[in-house]
Amino acid sequence: MMPTTIWAAITTISCSNCCFLLSATKSALGAIPIVGALLNEVVFDYRGRIKQERCNRFINELAIYMADVNETDIDIPFIKETGGT
Repeated sequence: MMPTTIWAAITTISCSNCCFLLSATKSALGAIPIVGALLNEVVFDYRGRIKQERCNRFINELAIYMADVNETDIDIPFIKETGGT
């Protein structure tokens, strides 16, 4: 049975084929004169950059929070008892 939408077609592709398809698409967009790099940025790289920015912000805020935690507030026997979960 043939997929009825582009998304259905993409989701039925195996991982190795999907990676190849993604690389080929990025290369094809990059080959377009003048606007290729911009299209590649908008379609592929921008989302990844936003995700990385969120991860960096979370790690920085976690480090600030952990620096402010008072060691006496940590219930070490409870953590050992539950195995840290």
